[in-house]
Amino acid sequence: DVKYSPLSTSGLFVDDVDVLKAMDKELQGKFIPVKETKKKTIDARSHVVSEDDFNEIKRYIGKKLAETAEELYNGNITVSPLNCDYCDYKSVCGSICESKRETVKIKNAADLMAAIKEDETDGRKP
Repeated sequence: DVKYSPLSTSGLFVDDVDVLKAMDKELQGKFIPVKETKKKTIDARSHVVSEDDFNEIKRYIGKKLAETAEELYNGNITVSPLNCDYCDYKSVCGSICESKRETVKIKNAADLMAAIKEDETDGRKP
């Protein structure tokens, strides 16, 4: 695993060296989770995606937020967490957290893009 500075932010960044260097001049993981190799390329373990993938992720998140808002507006407040560990209401909820729910393991940007594509094809592999 790549070690990043405790000052480093988290998340994904567009794979644009000029933009990345504006955020972390030396690209050594001090401020963003991106490192440049000795050959002046972005380390494969860095948290970067193409601009097209970044835009696809933004579109997908916007779609999911709109769907969730519509469900809430229609009165659907079904409890369906993926993880109860951080929930302030886990002591009063009591049902979902006891079951073993299958969660998507996302380790990198490729996993994220695959999960989005699979979700948008209703679970069918594209």
